[in-house]
Amino acid sequence: MNLPPSPAFFCALFAALFCPLIGSCGGESAPSRPNLLFISIDTLRADALRKTVGPEQTPVTPFLDEFAEQCITFGQAWSHSPKTSPSHMTMFTGLPPRVHGVGNQQTSGNRILGPNTRTLAETLQRAGYRTGAVTSGGNVAGKLGFERGFEIYNQQPHADGLRGKLGEADEWITSVADEDPEQPWFFFFHTYSIHDPYLPPVEFQEPFVDAAYDGEIIGDKELLQYAIDNEDDRAKKESLHAKIVRNYWARVNSKNPQDLRHLSELYTAGVAHMDSELGPFLAGLESSGMLDNTVIILTSDHGEEFGEHGMLRHQQLWNENLHVPLLVRLPDAAEGGTLIDAPVRHMDIMPSLLEILDVSGPEVMLGESWAPWLGDPETIDPTRLVFSETRSFARNPLDLWSVRKEGRLVIKSHRTEQPLYFESYGDSAVGTDAGQPVLEDSAASADLMDLWRRELGRFQALVSQFGAGPGSELDPETRAELEALGYL
Repeated sequence: MNLPPSPAFFCALFAALFCPLIGSCGGESAPSRPNLLFISIDTLRADALRKTVGPEQTPVTPFLDEFAEQCITFGQAWSHSPKTSPSHMTMFTGLPPRVHGVGNQQTSGNRILGPNTRTLAETLQRAGYRTGAVTSGGNVAGKLGFERGFEIYNQQPHADGLRGKLGEADEWITSVADEDPEQPWFFFFHTYSIHDPYLPPVEFQEPFVDAAYDGEIIGDKELLQYAIDNEDDRAKKESLHAKIVRNYWARVNSKNPQDLRHLSELYTAGVAHMDSELGPFLAGLESSGMLDNTVIILTSDHGEEFGEHGMLRHQQLWNENLHVPLLVRLPDAAEGGTLIDAPVRHMDIMPSLLEILDVSGPEVMLGESWAPWLGDPETIDPTRLVFSETRSFARNPLDLWSVRKEGRLVIKSHRTEQPLYFESYGDSAVGTDAGQPVLEDSAASADLMDLWRRELGRFQALVSQFGAGPGSELDPETRAELEALGYL
């Protein structure tokens, strides 16, 4: 933490947490609990923010860079999975993927959230919050359990684009605030706008994409559709919904450094477009005064890889896939500009937010709150363990695990006794160069393996208590959404 807590922070925290309990503060009527705006930018890497590109050092996210000055920035925020459904459900339950049991819909034996698990939305709704969500469907489909506790859960994936969806969010928030300014609200916004295939608006490509690229990748949706319609369809047997994404990746040579660099540049242009749309949305809420009593959290389910460890998209357990941004803005931007460079996990988000909002949560959440760190730097724990897991293939069980602790990483498969990888990645998680893997065992890797066994056993012991619900069947609409995202 690079700044001490400011007096304004303590005033805001006191007002947010204690005034509702004692009836009034300063002779005025009691304010409501803080509102909560939760923003998830799917596939946003941690190092995509505060990044400049090209000889002119063009900032990629000028709005979010400025917004971060009002926020607490967590420099080592980690996902438990490189997949959308399990990551988001962990954020909304305080439980790791193995315990809540929800995976991406194309995975074998996937289940919906079980009845014994209470979500963040359900918890806040019980506490008197109005609840709404605008998402992009797919692997955050409401039927998986994400819609529980929400009055509205709009999940049309492509309707109106990013700007239109932000407009829907603004309309709901404004209408709810107008109906009863004293009743708090919780709103969840999710977008796939930077997800592959990377097809950012052409006007955002010039500052970030090398015009000299002469490979086969077509990063313009209209030009790609034109190629498909004019006898260059490289996915003739695919469904209509999958045509774009399959044709896009059919033109990628994953062994070609020029193609890898071009993919990364197109992704960066998409991040810049997202920033340009999100900025006016948040600026409008701020100018209306609604952010004066609102906690904002901005994060991502996972990152994205561009060949750093031999693969593309988000399949593995390396830093580039699991290191995510985490920005938290307290009411009145209290403690803005603070950096906390200690590890936090997705499962820590729900207990932390509930503590900040002064709302009682479920009896069992395996996440640990970082809310005390905001008022007392002495409580910051730099040794917090990060456990992540995924499937090596969609039809496999959770058979790949990783453990991170104090700058060391072990990746393990259920098929081997020894770790697949052991390496040290430095004190800071920023960047994607994880160094050279050490394939032999060592005292340090053995210690991490012991921690891994302990965590795995602790999580597995709770599976029967929570357990997932029935299987999730793919309806035609959901299948179309997943095909368009390249999952099927």
